[in-house]
Amino acid sequence: MPKDQVDKASDAVEKAKPQSAVAALFEDAYENPGTTAMVVGGAAATIGLIAASRGRLAKMLPGGGRDGILLVEDTPFMGKAFKHVLEEQGEKVTWFTGIKKLQPFTGITNDGKELVIQPNKFKFAFVDGELTGSRHQGEHVVDALKSSNLTSFGTSTIRDINLAMRTNGAALTGEKPAVLTALVNRTLDLRLVTSAPAKVQLQMDELMIKLRTPAMDEARKKADDVLHKFLLD
Repeated sequence: MPKDQVDKASDAVEKAKPQSAVAALFEDAYENPGTTAMVVGGAAATIGLIAASRGRLAKMLPGGGRDGILLVEDTPFMGKAFKHVLEEQGEKVTWFTGIKKLQPFTGITNDGKELVIQPNKFKFAFVDGELTGSRHQGEHVVDALKSSNLTSFGTSTIRDINLAMRTNGAALTGEKPAVLTALVNRTLDLRLVTSAPAKVQLQMDELMIKLRTPAMDEARKKADDVLHKFLLD
C-alpha cells in the first residue's frame, strides 16, 4: 500500500479511538504507577473495553472502586468501637494502630502485621492525634495523606492536637466523644466528609457543645454502650 494511503488509514484509526477516555486512562497511570503495566500491556484491548463497558473499566481504575475507610487508632477498645460502627454502616475498614513509614505509606495493623497501602485508594481516613509507640503522630500522618490526595478526619480528645492536625492537613477534626456519638446514632453522613467537610466540621463543633446537655442523654448512652462493650472485650 502506498505511503499516503497508509497515513490516511492510520489517521482514520486514530480518529476512531475514544480519545478522551484513552487520555484519561494514561493520566490515571501517571498518577497511580501501579496501573501503568495494565495500560502499556493492554492498551489496544483497553480501548475496546472502554467503548464496550465503561462500568466495568471504572472498577479497574483508581477512584472507580475504593478500599473503604482507613482507620488510624492506637487504643484497642476505641479502634474496635470505630471499626464496629463503620462496618455496621456497610463500610470496609482497614485499621492501623501505628504508622511505620509515610513513604511508602506503611502501617501496623491491629493484629501486628506491616501493611503497605496506596492511600488514594481509600474514601477517606479517620486519624487519631496521639499514636503511642509510633514514629509518626497524627499531624504527620494527615500531612502525608493530604500529599497522597486522601482526605483526613482527625480525632482526638485534646483540642490542641485537633488544631495541630487541622493546621497540618486534616480536612476536619472532631473530639472523639462527638465523633463516636454521631457515628453510633448515624447523624454523621460519611459522604459529606469528602464532599462538604466544612459542613461536617460545623456539626462536630455544635455536637460537642450539646453533648453534655440532657437533650443528648439518649444518643450519648448509645455511644457509651458501644464503647463499654469493647472496653470489656
